[in-house]
Amino acid sequence: MAICEDRVIAHVDLDAFYAQVEMVRLGVDEDAPLCVQQWEGVIAVNYPARKRGVTRFDKAGEVKKKCPECILVHVEVLTEEREDGKEQPKAKVSLARYREASARIFKLILREIERVERASIDEAYLDLTDMVKKRRVIRDNDENLGRASDCIVLGEELDPSRKDDLSLIIGSEITSDLRRMIREELGYTCSAGVAHNKTLAKLASAMNKPNCQTLVPNSCVQGLMEKLPFRKIRQLGGKLGVELEALGVETAGQVQCYKLEELSRRFGQKNAHFVFDIVRGIDRSEVVPRSKPKSMLAAKSLPGEQDWDGVNRWLRMLASELHDRMLFDEEVNVREARNLVISFKSGSVPRTTSKTLPMPRGQSNRLARMLEEIQSLLRITPSFSFPIAFLGLTATNFEEKPADNESINKFLKPSAPGNHQAPIVKEQASENENPGIKKWLQGPNATPDPENQADELSQETADFLLAKKLQRDDDIAASRLYSTGKSGRAPLKKPRRGTMDSFLQKAPD
Repeated sequence: MAICEDRVIAHVDLDAFYAQVEMVRLGVDEDAPLCVQQWEGVIAVNYPARKRGVTRFDKAGEVKKKCPECILVHVEVLTEEREDGKEQPKAKVSLARYREASARIFKLILREIERVERASIDEAYLDLTDMVKKRRVIRDNDENLGRASDCIVLGEELDPSRKDDLSLIIGSEITSDLRRMIREELGYTCSAGVAHNKTLAKLASAMNKPNCQTLVPNSCVQGLMEKLPFRKIRQLGGKLGVELEALGVETAGQVQCYKLEELSRRFGQKNAHFVFDIVRGIDRSEVVPRSKPKSMLAAKSLPGEQDWDGVNRWLRMLASELHDRMLFDEEVNVREARNLVISFKSGSVPRTTSKTLPMPRGQSNRLARMLEEIQSLLRITPSFSFPIAFLGLTATNFEEKPADNESINKFLKPSAPGNHQAPIVKEQASENENPGIKKWLQGPNATPDPENQADELSQETADFLLAKKLQRDDDIAASRLYSTGKSGRAPLKKPRRGTMDSFLQKAPD
């Protein structure tokens, strides 16, 4: 089987990330059951709560019946106070806590690893190939070469005398060191998979959760793929997966029985080659360095706002949320957004319209300037008509902030005559020209191109799919909920061990 032996790829996945963020924030003991709640539903469950039978999307009352001691923490809710000091009955959930925790984690990862692809808010692919090659030069004759103590190897034990196995061992050491740093410096546990390509690494990271890592040597790939339900493979869970099911197959091994010519007749040449390779554990896709969001979206689906008072309340809430995220991003990533995209959908028009403005520069009074320009633009836009069913604000087109001396030089440099131009307003006729908005509106069932999925949408797509899931009940009026838990954290525990067979039977994390 043509598995590349030169590459070493790791997939790192935070364990029950939303729940972990709340545990770290509140100082909850890691053995205490905890769930993140939105209104009456549960959207994140930590592992102690899972052991007690709690599942995602249980109702809060059901959780307390299954596990009376479970700590329920409500996701942060944004509201607007009225002049009398009371909260408006309208509220919107916020992912700020989780985005900020994710940014800190990725900042640490980038400090240690050069080639990082941010797959979602809580997972990343790491290309360790170059780091492994440098270490391998001095490790070839190391008689004490072993593997990380919290690592599980699928199949036979690794043989350091083999080049591909030695590479995985060194890659495992690098990954284990990174996970330890994330735990010690930030308080979060994560699981990881180490293999020779992205697909195998992602499969491996889910096998022995939580707080463990799994290695997939070349020698075990065929045995793994033969029994693996093909829907566990990334990019085979959507429309392509449905079409494969129509063949009457369930495992990757069963799909392997089809020749390339047969697959081409059914799925077309491009998809056929992808399926033919991927069910055999062959994945040539590169780790594309991408760790910073390309855009930031604050959006809200509305039941149909009928007047400017209602629209302005939501605009203030959305602009405030977006502005807070921009401030945090400027601090962490030292950059500024150049464009502000306003998207809206009228109840009588079956498409989303987007308009682009220059982002007000500088932090001084920027939120007020954003709101003023947004409101002024919408009031003179003929296509903005009531009722309004959707509002979205996007910060995009980021540029690095100049160093202080560069900024001074730019200020002192005279402008060429005739270079002063009025702000340009760009209009997008539909969501087709704004992929991030389109994906937000379509929901999680849209079918991606298996080879170009990552390039079609903004870096925040996975984040916003989670946001959509969180916000689906936002039309229910709610007030802030507060929860407390035990203080302190337990010492590191020996990770739970699992097996490949159990992974093949259980649902993914």
